[in-house]
Amino acid sequence: MSDMPQVANVRPGFLIKAHERFIALMDKQRFQVVYPVLPMDLLGIYILLPE
Repeated sequence: MSDMPQVANVRPGFLIKAHERFIALMDKQRFQVVYPVLPMDLLGIYILLPE
């Protein structure tokens, strides 16, 4: 769980690059900034058990 803040700080860069590729394809203006919102929320935990 200690890697979560690091992931939250790195992930916006990937989102910006993906959005820039999308905007280039759509011929629109470039998106400027994405900021992480910390602390991150835990969306779900799945435990798969055999029957």
